[in-house]
Amino acid sequence: PPRVIETDQSLENFFRIHGRARPPESLDVYRLRTQAEALNLSKGFDQLLCLDELSVEHYGHQIETAMRALRDMRGRALLADEVGLGKTIEAGIIMKELLQRGLVQTVLVLTPASLTEQWREELASKFYEEFEVMDSPAKWTLRGPRRQGAGWSAWTEPSSSATAMPS
Repeated sequence: PPRVIETDQSLENFFRIHGRARPPESLDVYRLRTQAEALNLSKGFDQLLCLDELSVEHYGHQIETAMRALRDMRGRALLADEVGLGKTIEAGIIMKELLQRGLVQTVLVLTPASLTEQWREELASKFYEEFEVMDSPAKWTLRGPRRQGAGWSAWTEPSSSATAMPS
């Protein structure tokens, strides 16, 4: 697709021509707003927007899997591969893409108890997402009253949780 590359000079000239000596906001804020609008207008999953912001080495099959899950399955997929082929990376890419596009606010990761810390650490280091491990009923109980009010639901709160499932 065609891209417009703007420089500080061309932006300054644009505002000068249109009767303003300077933009109504800083150029950095303007660029962020423009990027946000472009993300908002990007409806399809023909390209993944999150890849440049990840600290992870990814492979073609992982990108293909993530794009297929997002495009063909609306982000709802069961990832099942051999050990070591990158299910964590695939799931992380899908999660990050949905979060970046504003299509989800809440993420729940269900893992076997033995993998909970590994998942939490990988999602933090590679995808910059912090998860709260909810490995006991007491943690769920403590979490609820802090936010409860009329119409409160744990599933409508923006949050991230990793839950350990008994082995």
